[in-house]
Amino acid sequence: MISLSNIHLYKGGADRKIKTSLQIPAGSYFQLFAGLREVVFLDDVPASRVNNIILHAESLNLYAKALPFNFKLNDTEEKFLPASRSEESFTSIVISKDSETSKRANFVFEQVMAEDVPEAIRKERCREAGSFLGYPDCCINSFLTMAADFEGNTQAFHHIYNNTKGVCNLFLASPFRLTEHIPCSYSCEKSISIARQTLSLVENEKRSFGPFVDFFREIDDLLCMSWSVWKFIAFVNPRKKEDVVEYDSFFIFEGPAKKSFLEMKRVADIAKKSNAFIIKNGTVEFFNSRGGRLETSGIASAGSSAFAPGLFSWSRA
Repeated sequence: MISLSNIHLYKGGADRKIKTSLQIPAGSYFQLFAGLREVVFLDDVPASRVNNIILHAESLNLYAKALPFNFKLNDTEEKFLPASRSEESFTSIVISKDSETSKRANFVFEQVMAEDVPEAIRKERCREAGSFLGYPDCCINSFLTMAADFEGNTQAFHHIYNNTKGVCNLFLASPFRLTEHIPCSYSCEKSISIARQTLSLVENEKRSFGPFVDFFREIDDLLCMSWSVWKFIAFVNPRKKEDVVEYDSFFIFEGPAKKSFLEMKRVADIAKKSNAFIIKNGTVEFFNSRGGRLETSGIASAGSSAFAPGLFSWSRA
């Protein structure tokens, strides 16, 4: 679920550009007040924002506490590694509605994140943490099995996508999914139900969520070109003709991975001059097909990424 981050949306190809920063507050708060979960867990929180977030939670009569762990992104921006607190570090905050839940949840999440906890105990704490967060049992069990085999969100994303039967549902799509957990599949009915309930909760919050809801309603299909969890460009309602993909609008995601965002801005600069692309031998070539002629706009590079981009499709159906 998008939290503390922006979507940069481009429309109109070479004709016009609309750049919209959509500030999406965490829908987790609405889930908390609606009883869909007992705890909100905010991770990847910049150290500079911790105090403000805690004060805001307390102003809503919630209990909030930052966990005693700090992290920084590694050089490839694929993993968070332990670090000392600084302006560039990130931490996690646990938020709940009552003091007893707060005490237990803080203990559970500290054990999940601590390095010296035996694996069997950590697994049980992960199960309890998932329950606090309102995740479906099927998804908790799937994650606990998967966690032993995978390292990093990118691998999990690819694994779940490639093993989903049927249509990958737009409500569970990364990057702006309406649930925050990794589902057991992208067609998981229990996860889709949570997502739909969350959307109904935020639809009435016009001031905070209006731009997101309006944007979400425009999307019937989404095609993500992804190099990693932070490096992707998403095409809205694309048209595929053999190996060529045509589009009218797309967006990129601005999260805590600053280097990755700058690299994707360079890709976006090429994409906004174009209306189609093709991938050959791991290279993405953008071009303009208007007027019946193919005019190359440029070659997209994902900078430091050593991997060819993957294409992932999502549908509202």
